[in-house]
Amino acid sequence: MQRHSTPASRVVSRLFFLVVVTAPLFGGSCPCAALGNAAPNFTLTFKSLSTKTMPADIEDDGDTKDVLVKDRVKFKPSKGSGDGMEKRLKMKSKKDGGGASMAEAVQMTGDVSAQVVVAADSLTGLVDGASLGFLERRAADDGQVARLVATWNEGIDGFTVSGSVDGKAVETTLDLPGEHQVLLNLLDVGSEIQLQASGVGAPSTLGVAGQDGSTDTGVFAFGAEGLGVKGTLWFGNFKLSFPSTTATGEVETDVAGQLAFAWYYLDLADQIVAQDPPHDMTAVYNDLFNAVNHMGLAPGAAWTQLQAGIDADTLLPTTDGPLAVSKIKTATGWAFPASEDVLHLIDKGKTSAKPVKGHIKVAKTNIEMALALIHGFQSKSHSKLLSSVEFAVE
Repeated sequence: MQRHSTPASRVVSRLFFLVVVTAPLFGGSCPCAALGNAAPNFTLTFKSLSTKTMPADIEDDGDTKDVLVKDRVKFKPSKGSGDGMEKRLKMKSKKDGGGASMAEAVQMTGDVSAQVVVAADSLTGLVDGASLGFLERRAADDGQVARLVATWNEGIDGFTVSGSVDGKAVETTLDLPGEHQVLLNLLDVGSEIQLQASGVGAPSTLGVAGQDGSTDTGVFAFGAEGLGVKGTLWFGNFKLSFPSTTATGEVETDVAGQLAFAWYYLDLADQIVAQDPPHDMTAVYNDLFNAVNHMGLAPGAAWTQLQAGIDADTLLPTTDGPLAVSKIKTATGWAFPASEDVLHLIDKGKTSAKPVKGHIKVAKTNIEMALALIHGFQSKSHSKLLSSVEFAVE
């Protein structure tokens, strides 16, 4: 599809209009009201756990060669299952007592939840009561550590899950007889971290870690410990869920909220256009209008705030601000003409918004890239990024 060309005079006048107007033209309400004055939730599901793309590092435990850590390895029990985890991160020990861990390279503040799936495909090298996979949240400045552990239990041919807060065991353990795959979940709800786990079925809560202001910022880590020779554990479906107003730095947090709104409205428009006509043309226009308002030059919009952060040098070192700005500009350069086109289609009495389908797709792609860059990702390729992470805004 050829990119729509809009005369410069129309772009300037129209962008000025977007700066001063905060509601759609065709009825409706302010974007914030559409979501109950709350930003949408944002979820990152990591399909790849490579340190080349995700903001994380393999930790130095004094022996970095005792365990082979390899991403995107075929996991046979999951092959063809459709669970999205046919390829996982593999940790295989070369000696007794092997262990390795991966930790985020950036901190997040606010209600951030995390989960990971730990699995075994072979009993070779799994040591009863010692081999384990873990997920933990480490509060900033050597603060509180909430930890979930799935330990291999030979007697039940499965895992036993336990939890601890700063090394003190929580009240409940969970035996999972016959289960060779376990979901570990640290659910952040207000001032509490709920330590949850499950095999097949809904997660059970093992205990709760209270939080105060000093523990509201932290990082997540996962890994394996106590493996025997050739002992192997697999990790997949690592997921971070948080309000879109949560990111890695003050500027990044504000920008992430605006980008999540923009993606949300682009997705609403995309859903309408994907249907057979007649389309609700007014809704498509309003959604595109709102998306541009959040990404573009309106006061407090993503592009404006991020550029100010670059100029003031207030972004984190992990944030590629110039590239993120470029992605936002590109998204705006496609979504804005799309809104213009829909307006013209409405004027002509048309009932199909199919002509802007490609515009919306490109705009969403670039907003996804900008969101990833704001959260510390380093990949400059959308195709590579999509092979490693899945976005969802609700």
